[in-house]
Amino acid sequence: MIRSWLLVAGLNVEILRVENRPFGCELTYADAAVELFCHEALCASGGHFVLEGYVNIPPDEAMPLLRALVAQCRLRGLESEIDYVGVDADDNQLSAELTIRAAL
Repeated sequence: MIRSWLLVAGLNVEILRVENRPFGCELTYADAAVELFCHEALCASGGHFVLEGYVNIPPDEAMPLLRALVAQCRLRGLESEIDYVGVDADDNQLSAELTIRAAL
């Protein structure tokens, strides 16, 4: 799903790294605009993943990327929730937290 999102978003899928770990796998991606870390979350119901990262581009460019990520989740029948906060170069919060959801 992450690989498909990177392709749809026009990002360089070749720098996506996947590593197997004792409890699932980890994905990392980093370029000048996007930095991601994804890992399987340990929970009783299974099948949960945590995706964290930064989008270092203006909000008007970032929101379509995040919406495309949610759309990829929806296409695969995955429920998702993305919390987004705009910050400046010094990590000072510029906006209220926004949430983009893909409910099943």
